[in-house]
Amino acid sequence: SIDVALGIPSRPVVPREPVSGTAYCYVNAGKSGTVTDMSKLEDLLKRENVVWAKPLTKVGAKAVGPADGLPTWLCDLFVRGKTAKDALDYLQAIEKENPVVVAA
Repeated sequence: SIDVALGIPSRPVVPREPVSGTAYCYVNAGKSGTVTDMSKLEDLLKRENVVWAKPLTKVGAKAVGPADGLPTWLCDLFVRGKTAKDALDYLQAIEKENPVVVAA
């Protein structure tokens, strides 16, 4: 383009430090059973720094836990934080809240 021909940089300036950190995961079923509640996913979307909380199953669906085979993916979570470590800690805290409830 003309910018390159004139010596004007054509790419964005890259910051020396990351602007923010992100963390992403699929939450697996911790045990086998039936999905009974997914309402916490809607509440997660209202939280600051939660980019998305997408369901990957439905209420009434069967879920497989690690003791019985390959665990079922229950939801897809993506969060951001000031640093990558902050984002990962936040994501792991959300995961411990069991955003998708599986009853035996």
